[in-house]
Amino acid sequence: MSWAGLASRRWRICRALPEESIRALRATLKGRTLVDGQDALEVVRPVPHGNVAAAHVMAARVGVEKLPGPPCRQRDIAMR
Repeated sequence: MSWAGLASRRWRICRALPEESIRALRATLKGRTLVDGQDALEVVRPVPHGNVAAAHVMAARVGVEKLPGPPCRQRDIAMR
């Protein structure tokens, strides 16, 4: 196979890759080290911020968990 044939074959293979894979390949060729996001970070405890924290405090004050109706998973998660 000629050099032109190899280049054409590589181009066809690369064109079939998803854009994310092409970006990762380019970054690797530039010498960057890629790390999987799930392996690099660990969420220890999510912290409410701003208006979310204020809404949580107000919901606890008015007793949302005591409202009538069957207990549900969403309400339990919201009031943690």
